[in-house]
Amino acid sequence: MVNTAEKILKKKAVYKAEMDKIMPRKQRKRLWKKAALKLDSIMNQYGTLPKGVQMHTSRIFPAAAIYLTAKDVVGEEKAYHIIEDAAIHGCEGIAGKLQKLMKVPGMRSLFVAAWDPMTKKMFGERNGFQNRFYPKKKGEYRMDIISCPYNRYFTELGCPELTKIFCENDERTYGNLPGLIFERKGTLGKGAACCDFYIKKSEISPAGAQCHKVQAGGSTNHIQLNELPYCKPVKKWLIDRYGKEAKQIWDKTAQNYNTYLSEIPDYGGKKNGHARAIYGGLLIFALYPALPDQPPITELQDFVQNMFMGPFTTLGKVFNLNRSFDMWLIDKVFRKTGNRDRKDIKRYPDGFINIDEPYDRKHHAARYSFTQCPNAEFAREHDLLHVLPLLCNSDFFGIHEIHGRLIRCGTCGNSAKCDYLIVGNRNELAAEYETITDAQGFLISRKRKDDK
Repeated sequence: MVNTAEKILKKKAVYKAEMDKIMPRKQRKRLWKKAALKLDSIMNQYGTLPKGVQMHTSRIFPAAAIYLTAKDVVGEEKAYHIIEDAAIHGCEGIAGKLQKLMKVPGMRSLFVAAWDPMTKKMFGERNGFQNRFYPKKKGEYRMDIISCPYNRYFTELGCPELTKIFCENDERTYGNLPGLIFERKGTLGKGAACCDFYIKKSEISPAGAQCHKVQAGGSTNHIQLNELPYCKPVKKWLIDRYGKEAKQIWDKTAQNYNTYLSEIPDYGGKKNGHARAIYGGLLIFALYPALPDQPPITELQDFVQNMFMGPFTTLGKVFNLNRSFDMWLIDKVFRKTGNRDRKDIKRYPDGFINIDEPYDRKHHAARYSFTQCPNAEFAREHDLLHVLPLLCNSDFFGIHEIHGRLIRCGTCGNSAKCDYLIVGNRNELAAEYETITDAQGFLISRKRKDDK
């Protein structure tokens, strides 16, 4: 099994990097080989562990082998810092990705909602943990771990002090996420009776945007232009394309946007879960008429979809719709969004009308549709239907970035509804359709001719 141990350690380059900081390269190579032998010995000792437990011992055993080997040569303090500093470095990357993801609309709710199924699947009894679960509450999650493989195996291997490092990884990863609060009173690694987990949505939006009231046939809470997160990228795009004319074009865009604010109905402002889609769309509708050369819409598509759906590219690094669990999660998000939309439409009748459908477990497919869309209604009323594809077509890009395929027959701009059928890009249904552009510029899905 020595070769297996060596292969495992090859994936632990973060430890190697920390060792290189405190010892000569030749010494590190010798210690690395000894650590492989130590890991091999540990793996032989615990070779019959269940697969669910091995998910965690794949982290525990290499850390223990490296620590115990280095400890004999460089001392306990330096060996401890090798493991700790590697953990800190690893968590920085994960935390950074999560911080970006939490800025995606709806992601905070998804993240909190995912903790219950995630912990039961990855940190449950089959994984060597004993838990205490608490009743579910909207927008928060609470759980205690009263026994875990990290504490158990580090203790059995003679290095219980390493448990604390892995307990602190939770705080490093979740302790500074925008719009979320992660609280903990103690951990097993620090001598507490349990590791307690409590995460909840904060009342302050991660974007930190405040909305001002304007008069538009009554008091509304519309979002002002300078409160949108898209102003900076639009200005940069204008400078790159138009140079000195950019400021004048932006001023005209702002004028258009403010005029539109005075004309549109009350959508609920920041209280609307689709606020960025509605007001970001309004910005695009204000921008295009201000462009002096009125370029083909297709020339703006890459810029618009990357601006609106860029966070999905980051999400795609950890989220994959070809995994049944991830498909289940995204369907749960759509369902929560639909429930919220059906409540909002009673207060704001000009908003989105959302119709959802049961999750298709057989095909691992999520389905829902909009029969009313504020962007489509605005475009139709202002003779801007030719601009609407910039928004609608971006959905295809966003789903693609999370390894999925959007199958859509039409939108509220070119049909009676905007339908969503979402599957993983390796799903059999994905292969049955091709994406084409219709005469109005909308991307739509069409059954392949060889599929009857």
